[in-house]
Amino acid sequence: MDKEIKFDEGFLLRPLNTDDVEGIEKLFSDPDVVKTLAHNTSTPGSSRNCADVWCNSYSLDSSDSEWRSLNIGLWAIVDERTGMLAGANGFVSSPEFAPDSVETFAAFARPYWGRGLYTKTSKLLLDYLFRQTPFNSVYAVLWPLLNPGSEAVQLKMGFDPVKRVTVRESYGESTMVAIRDFELWRLRTSSSGDLDGTLREVGIKFGQLAAEDMFSMKEAIEMVLGALEGRIRPSADLERIVREHLKTGFNNPAWATYCLTRENWNS
Repeated sequence: MDKEIKFDEGFLLRPLNTDDVEGIEKLFSDPDVVKTLAHNTSTPGSSRNCADVWCNSYSLDSSDSEWRSLNIGLWAIVDERTGMLAGANGFVSSPEFAPDSVETFAAFARPYWGRGLYTKTSKLLLDYLFRQTPFNSVYAVLWPLLNPGSEAVQLKMGFDPVKRVTVRESYGESTMVAIRDFELWRLRTSSSGDLDGTLREVGIKFGQLAAEDMFSMKEAIEMVLGALEGRIRPSADLERIVREHLKTGFNNPAWATYCLTRENWNS
């Protein structure tokens, strides 16, 4: 694929490089971006650490010779009017899937949500992947209850649901701990206007983690209510709401996995 593509009015798609680390750090500094991923960026320097990992592992000028030679990895979406990084989209390695497959990864800054940038850049990148590289399938993994918009886009592009995969299977216990700590931090720090929505999202995630036996439902309730202490007055109604969110997550555990094959893309 060309090194730079003007794919939409005022936007440029180009390879992500290690100099983009500050733009990626800014992405990871927004809790509303990170909440659909599996990172903990709640502590000082953690957003930069995540950005360093992504840029050093998957930028097109990284030291990873295999990714560089295949010219895949992650691509930057740049707003030409401001020079700002609107987001990143592309493919990363994933050992849980077949060797001839990759996994999608995308993150976009909030001002650029709802503008079709994910769909437009994904189509360009998928077409390149299936026509110019040896990979035969692409997997997408997401929290469907928390990111229904992304699920709708995957299905529209031809991805088929294939299985559920737990956080433990995908990333291990340390990532489960990171998700727990990040979600509790979100509850403690979210604005009053966002608190109801944050409570729902945190409750669903904690219910999913409880379904994976990270902790009991009783412990989950105690942690969520503890994070709300001083923000919402304890009440039987509040505990009922927390229980309902936890139950929703418990009954819909794990990430949903979707797959798009070369055959389906070309049909």
